[in-house]
Amino acid sequence: MVIIVTILFILLLLCFYFLVLLNMKMNRFKQNEQRQERLIEEMEASISSFLVDIEDENARLIEALKKQASPSKQAPNDQVTEKRQVKEEVIIDVQEKDPKEPTFTLPKSYAKKAYGVQTSKQPVPEEKLQKIDERVKEMYMRGKSIDEIAKELNRGKTEVELMIKFQEKNK
Repeated sequence: MVIIVTILFILLLLCFYFLVLLNMKMNRFKQNEQRQERLIEEMEASISSFLVDIEDENARLIEALKKQASPSKQAPNDQVTEKRQVKEEVIIDVQEKDPKEPTFTLPKSYAKKAYGVQTSKQPVPEEKLQKIDERVKEMYMRGKSIDEIAKELNRGKTEVELMIKFQEKNK
């Protein structure tokens, strides 16, 4: 009888041990799930701010294109001739959400001028990106705002924010 009671007691202790292990694993699982939810929220916030920044830049581009567009419309034959002359240029169609406004077509060169940026197919060297990261960090440490840094370096606000966040996480 004593042997049976001791065996039952040992089995009871083993059951408690396994319950504690199971509880610890479930707590770890919940912590990982919460951490992933926070990461998802951060990524969504970053992506949404990036999209807002892109929308702002697109709005500025459209305004600049409207300003550069000639007030008088060209004849359709003139537009066809201009398209044939410019072989490598992509034609940009700009449509406003308001259906009352007309749609107009411009060559890519106008967009380049409006943005004031040269487009090249060559990738940016990694050394230059590191220099930009260093400049962003230095300017941020000096107390400049993200808007000022973005304007001075000719970068988007979201890009500068992401650089600063990554630098803070890497510390």
